Amino acid sequence: MNVVKIVVLSFLICFVLGSHPASASDKCIKILETSCTTCHTKFNFCKNLGIPKVFWEKKIKLMKTVGANISKKEQDEVISCLVSMSDNLKAFCKEY
Repeated sequence: MNVVKIVVLSFLICFVLGSHPASASDKCIKILETSCTTCHTKFNFCKNLGIPKVFWEKKIKLMKTVGANISKKEQDEVISCLVSMSDNLKAFCKEY
């Protein structure tokens, strides 16, 4: 198994065994932490919060061509989160 699959599997296990349902922004942050930060720093996406949906669709499509392992559902959650800039995400990105 490659590292990305292990990270995704670990995330799924933690998510299923979690004691409370996560908010949409919490799910988004988990996806960013487990999928995006395996290759990028938080700066890569935090600097672009609030940019229109089409930007993120193109960016994730590009990342998938170079090996990003993210489902359509996760992609939609992340895009929605990055565009809407929830308070949780702003806190996650506070140093940027």
